[in-house]
Amino acid sequence: MDALRWFFRLQPRWIQPAAVETDDVFPVHFFDDTKTYRSMIVTWTLRFNDALDPEKLHDGLVQLLQIGDWRKLGGRLRLTTDGKLALHVPKEFTPERPAVRFTHRAFDVTIDEHSVGRQLPKPTGDNPSVQSDLSPFRIFTARENAPTKLDDLLYSDEPQLSLHITTFKDATLVSLLWPHTMTGALGRAELITAWGLVLAGRKDEVPELRGAREDVLDGVGTSSDPDPEPFILEPNRLKGFDLLRFGFNFVWELIFGPKMTTQMMYLPSVFVSQLRQLAIDDLKAISGEVDPPFISEGDVLSAWATRMVAKTRAKNRPIIVIGAVDIRSRLKTAFQSGGTYIQNLAFGTFTLFKAREASDISLGEVAYKFRRDILEQITEPQIKTLMRGMRASGSGAPPQMYGETNSLLVVVSNWTKANFFNIIDFSPAVVKSFPVDGQKHQPGKIVYQHSHLMVTSPMARNLLNVLGKDSQGNYWATGTFSADWWVKLEEEIKAILSKRKD
Repeated sequence: MDALRWFFRLQPRWIQPAAVETDDVFPVHFFDDTKTYRSMIVTWTLRFNDALDPEKLHDGLVQLLQIGDWRKLGGRLRLTTDGKLALHVPKEFTPERPAVRFTHRAFDVTIDEHSVGRQLPKPTGDNPSVQSDLSPFRIFTARENAPTKLDDLLYSDEPQLSLHITTFKDATLVSLLWPHTMTGALGRAELITAWGLVLAGRKDEVPELRGAREDVLDGVGTSSDPDPEPFILEPNRLKGFDLLRFGFNFVWELIFGPKMTTQMMYLPSVFVSQLRQLAIDDLKAISGEVDPPFISEGDVLSAWATRMVAKTRAKNRPIIVIGAVDIRSRLKTAFQSGGTYIQNLAFGTFTLFKAREASDISLGEVAYKFRRDILEQITEPQIKTLMRGMRASGSGAPPQMYGETNSLLVVVSNWTKANFFNIIDFSPAVVKSFPVDGQKHQPGKIVYQHSHLMVTSPMARNLLNVLGKDSQGNYWATGTFSADWWVKLEEEIKAILSKRKD
């Protein structure tokens, strides 16, 4: 085994390790193996105000990855002869070929005594706040030689999943690293829930991992679908020269547009509730109805961010907003009950605004436009039609785009449905729990989380990622926007807080 490990380390980076005949080979599914997902190595850092047992956490994750087809997650990414991705899973996981790459770093100080640990974002009561960008916290993300790109996995014997734990006297940071080809937010929620069950000695309750060998979406969006209906936005689809013009404008923005800054936002529950009530009041005033159409807090946050883009970056330009929506609950005929699916099952919705529209109409109208587009575009027939178009274009092809050629692109991702602050339970690994500012918390539950890519893409622009609600209902989100957007955010917060005082 030592010779095999050295072989993996020393061979040229353009040559894949020789296949191990005893490996079990699993496919990487069509909607996982995309050009976009191949470019992303994702990290996710969880803060616990508890001293956790790192070895117990590691052992629990390894045990999970030995249950049935959960073994797929411990595989090694490889390219097939036709250029597709596959996962080679060792017949038996060993210290030389582990299910997960595990590292642990301990600091013999409290987290607030650590020069970087003390900078981690914290709640600021009932007042919203813009806090640190995430770059200082990369030391907590992974070991120094962790994979940063897909090639680091393809041309080594590195498992696709890494676990890095940082311990302090009074806190623990648990970080996972994986390629986006593995799964999205809700798949990650299923993974960490199952991990918690193993830690609690409830392995018999771990759900079956479905779709590991045969894609649950294999028969969806194919020519066998009877009489597909047209996609609702087909008249707005950019094709040919128009798509090239859109691409040119996007590249021009990358080169000559303003620099983007990524920062963490804390938005307390009272503030988000007030923001939603303002949007509801807008709809009441327009409709004259006591009970206006439903809009969620997510719709309102998307609308709020988009309006600030319209007022700063797109004063005379149309806007295309792409939102990520998980289709598990919306494509019920494809999914079996009683199991779980660890793969990418989020599809994009498109909300189109004409020039000045997003800034001229009210917050409530913009939010309702988001809600309406989700309801219209994420029906089962519409999903199948959209998937058929994606299959026709090929997994490595540019995504289908709808809107006007000179539009500014905004991307919104919302993880609130994953409910991470409530579903994560590592209490069986708690050695000791510590109150913060005199306030007790539930041991084994996270008090904070953040996520970022190992290599930041220059295409990450005008991006809102809502990470979800904490146990008190406060929202955490990251934004990647220009300096004038962040100035506008501060102005908007002050204006809304002044209404609260009135």
